[in-house]
Amino acid sequence: MLLVHEWLPKALTSDARPDLGGEPWYLFGHCTEVTALPAATKQWADIFAHFGAKLENVSVGCCGMAGTYGHEVKNHANSLAIYALSAAGDAAAAAKPLSGDGLLLPQSGEAY
Repeated sequence: MLLVHEWLPKALTSDARPDLGGEPWYLFGHCTEVTALPAATKQWADIFAHFGAKLENVSVGCCGMAGTYGHEVKNHANSLAIYALSAAGDAAAAAKPLSGDGLLLPQSGEAY
């Protein structure tokens, strides 16, 4: 089994790279993925480059999910508080467009 960023480069067959120009995309990598798979951010950048887009990694703190932790109802409020400490502020301050390869918690605090 492969993760999307591991499988997709092998599945892409076209050498055509359209010039998308414009501003770069900004990747907010999932904290668990960034720590467990340090090559993932480069793999995502290579995928975006294949389509003619530039991707820049933004180092953000914990998103509050911590694997399945943030998915558990009993941890919901704490998960939102962790997200608000770092990732939420980074998302609000960052230039657009943004891309996230993991779950970002809704700022509204609604169930996810």
